[in-house]
Formats: sequence, structure tokens, C-alpha cells
Amino acid sequence: MFKILKILPLIFVLNSCISSKNVSFNNNFSNLKKQNTYDYCSKFSYIANVEDIKYKKLFIEYINLDQNCKWNGLASGFFISLFKDNLKVKSFEYVEKYDFKNIEILTYIIDDIYYVDFINEFGVFDDKLIIDYSGIYTDEILRKNGKINNYKDYPRLDFNYDKSLVRFNFINNYFSRDSENFRN
Repeated sequence: MFKILKILPLIFVLNSCISSKNVSFNNNFSNLKKQNTYDYCSKFSYIANVEDIKYKKLFIEYINLDQNCKWNGLASGFFISLFKDNLKVKSFEYVEKYDFKNIEILTYIIDDIYYVDFINEFGVFDDKLIIDYSGIYTDEILRKNGKINNYKDYPRLDFNYDKSLVRFNFINNYFSRDSENFRN
């Protein structure tokens, strides 16, 4: 009995060190204007427009899914599609893609002139989807991984975006409760 009482605190200490996240997101942005977003499948989610000293202009959507929910496709694909639908441009073409451990970077050219980078930093139950208007944050990630940003110095898109996958989930069904959990 006393052995169990001695082991029990050790189990609590070790268990508290475990986290469901497997990626550490950069949250060191200055002037982060957060707006919380809500859905039956998401928790602690938000969108934010950032005017950062170092990274300039960014848009961030952080989505933390409940453990009983799943994406019904690729988060980055849904994010880019919603962005494109709201931009109303003549052309929107894929240029370049990089995949790292928990980061995906996609570069697009808009109307054959303006470049924009989309970053998906993903974990087990969370995604941080970023629109990098200036290309500076993208450049920093690429340099840390031994790559270069080929389009940072090209004309960049300047757009004020404020749409949210979480807010549009009710209409577009981007994520939903896992059907296996309904049976239990």
C-alpha cells in the first residue's frame, strides 16, 4: 500500500510533462489583434491581423480542434480556397512548395504580379495558418531549414483579410465530429 502511495505522486509529475502538441508555434508577434472564433469542434481558436515590426503584415488563423473532431480535407487547402474566393482576382497560380517536419509553405502569384506565402504550422489537434504578405516570416523559416525564399523581393500582395475557417465551418463543413465517437 505504501509503495503505491509513493509511486502515485511520481505518476502525476510525469503525466503533467506530456503535451498533446508536437510543434511549438511562434507567438512572438508584436501588435497581435486577436478575435476568438467558436465552433462545436474547435476550442481556443482565433484569427489575428498582425502589424509586426520584424515580419510586417501577417494574417493568422489558429485552430485547435477538439480531440473528437477531424478535418474533412487538408486545412491548408481549405484556407487557401477560402482566401482565393474572397480575393476575387483574375489569376491565382501555385508557384512553389516546401514541406518540413510540421510546417508546409506554399507560394502563389496573383494576377501574374503579386506574390503571397501561406504557411501551415501543424500539430496533432491544432493548425496555425498564416498569410505572409511580406515574405519575411517565410524567409526566416526557409533559412532555418537551409533553403532560400526565391520570391521575397518580388512585388507582394497587400490585402486586408479577415475570414475564418472556424466561422465558415457551419456552412462549408471543413471539420466535423469523428463518426467513430458517435458509436461509443
